[in-house]
Amino acid sequence: MVKFLVGITQRHGNKKDFIMNDTIEEEINKNWVQGHFDFDQRDYFIELLTRHKPKYCLETGFCSGTSSITICASSKPEKMISISLARNNMETANALKDTYNFRLIEGDSTKVLIDKFFETEYENGIDFYHVDGGHTYEIVKHDLVSAYNYMNDNSIIIVDDYHSNVCNLPEVVMAVDEFAKENNLKVEQIRTDSGKGMAKIVISKVLLK
Repeated sequence: MVKFLVGITQRHGNKKDFIMNDTIEEEINKNWVQGHFDFDQRDYFIELLTRHKPKYCLETGFCSGTSSITICASSKPEKMISISLARNNMETANALKDTYNFRLIEGDSTKVLIDKFFETEYENGIDFYHVDGGHTYEIVKHDLVSAYNYMNDNSIIIVDDYHSNVCNLPEVVMAVDEFAKENNLKVEQIRTDSGKGMAKIVISKVLLK
């Protein structure tokens, strides 16, 4: 069984073993609107997703749509759904819908993310899950717990604003650490040069048996 553990990875933009794919970057830049999700996070997502190649992706927190753009352009998923409250960049959402297998659901994740949703929308499970919706303990914990049983083997969860120097959100940290401890998961703390913090959790169903 994997013990709860937090490791720290400093993500530098000039990593030598990864060459940015210009085509992916061009796709992203077509609809890029600078917001909370920054260029360092974009580059980390591109590197992670081009290697992992997830087919079934889920996200909470669309807003400007830059993280959704990055996920879609980097992995070309068979399905990508982003769940978010109102005040979203609908121009970007419509562009993604026209270009990729993408759908935006405007609603409260604590009401949308229930068993019926996952059984209907993700009958083949989830390969990549980006959690960046509500930032209270209750919402983050719900968003993690509700999806956990539907995560595929070797799937990845990324939670934004985890030990971030830019956004200090202790409730996010509390929810992630508690979720990981309860499920014997390892949390890798990602830090970017810009000071953003993210939690990376790899779900290995083999190790959890």
